[in-house]
Amino acid sequence: MFLGSVLSFFLNRHFTFGVRHWSLKMAVLFAVNMCVCYFTGYKSAELLLGVGNAALLCGMVIFTIMNFFGQKFLVFRR
Repeated sequence: MFLGSVLSFFLNRHFTFGVRHWSLKMAVLFAVNMCVCYFTGYKSAELLLGVGNAALLCGMVIFTIMNFFGQKFLVFRR
């Protein structure tokens, strides 16, 4: 998961959001955003649906939406 997150940082920064520079602050915000989105998404799905495939799917959807907007408006804002 760690290596995937590092790759995600560089690919999203360059291709998705078109940001050419990077800073330590940006990398820290990215890591915090990933952790918050991961735990919020999967914990809320677990609380709503319990344990199982439906909760996992719901957690993935919540994580993806939160992560995109967190990166867009917090990490890679212009």
